[in-house]
Amino acid sequence: MSDEECAQLQEQWLQEEISRTSGPDMKRVSIHTTNAAIRSFLKFLWNVALTLSAARPR
Repeated sequence: MSDEECAQLQEQWLQEEISRTSGPDMKRVSIHTTNAAIRSFLKFLWNVALTLSAARPR
């Protein structure tokens, strides 16, 4: 499974969770969504760093 497919499945799962959630659980989903966004951004930065380090001549 490619990273893009994995990200799409995660987003779909999050949307399903949000649509089923109400009341006190909404805060938990909101926090999880925020954490997922942060993890996704950090993964992107890591991949950029790996790409740049691999492209640099040694």
